[in-house]
Amino acid sequence: MKELIKRILREEQETPVLNKKEILLFKYINDNKQKVGTKSEMIKFIQEMLRYFGMPLNEATMYYEIYTANFRPDGDYENLTKENFKDYRQFKQRKVTNNTAYEYATAKMPFKGSNVEGQWDVNNNNDWYYVVKSYGWYPIFLFINDQWYRTLDTYSRATRKQMSQVNPVKFDSNLNADVMSVTKGEMERLMDGRYDIERVKTDRVSNFVKVKDKVTNQSKLISGGWGDNAHRVNFMIKDVEDVDGKIKISVEVLKAGKMIDRKMIPDSNFKDNPELLDGIMKTIKQDILRTYPSYLTDNNTEIELLN
Repeated sequence: MKELIKRILREEQETPVLNKKEILLFKYINDNKQKVGTKSEMIKFIQEMLRYFGMPLNEATMYYEIYTANFRPDGDYENLTKENFKDYRQFKQRKVTNNTAYEYATAKMPFKGSNVEGQWDVNNNNDWYYVVKSYGWYPIFLFINDQWYRTLDTYSRATRKQMSQVNPVKFDSNLNADVMSVTKGEMERLMDGRYDIERVKTDRVSNFVKVKDKVTNQSKLISGGWGDNAHRVNFMIKDVEDVDGKIKISVEVLKAGKMIDRKMIPDSNFKDNPELLDGIMKTIKQDILRTYPSYLTDNNTEIELLN
């Protein structure tokens, strides 16, 4: 695998190693290097510069490591080439605590914690990917082709804890990442290049349609909303179809109504109440998405209410 990676690096098209913003960033760090002595101070300084340049703040740690490895006292970063540039994807894994591992995972830097590690690799399609693994073999987070993925299958309590500690895609207004949840099998196929994101979406639709006999004609009672909008609904999935690449789920509402004093007051005319109808449909969709996360997402699922 190491030889394959080296060959791919040699065969990559000749493009500038650093873009203009990165060159300016590194030059500015050179000019102010004496003012920020410690690593933490340097990272905070880089964050401020990233904010100024309109770049993701969560990449400060990555740029700190790249800058340190490729430091040029004369500031000649324009002439860095693939031959003399130390590629961060090939950096040696940095030993970290699990509580600080998220800083490296967010920056997509190689790291090694306690039974959890992150590193870059390349598949047979010559695609680079960054993967975080639990216990050295179980993939929990993946970054490939500018897309983050996280596994739906948490394997064990220890793995769930690691996912919480390392999570590189937890809510952060500075992290422009739309993470997609996938099964372990889907993640492994994405890693080795057999799947791409479109294939995952396509297969989920067709696979859910195949199992529709297992999800239809089962009555379910759920609650939703709060305060004056609290309601309860008893519904049943009647059909599942593939319509233009999306999953269309037809549902029948058997009983529905507002909650008053913790009791449902059945309302046969709930469809005539736009606010109540909207709340009921949202509650049904949220419940269905939570029940079948391996197949359904908000974007690939449409709910149709039968008359």
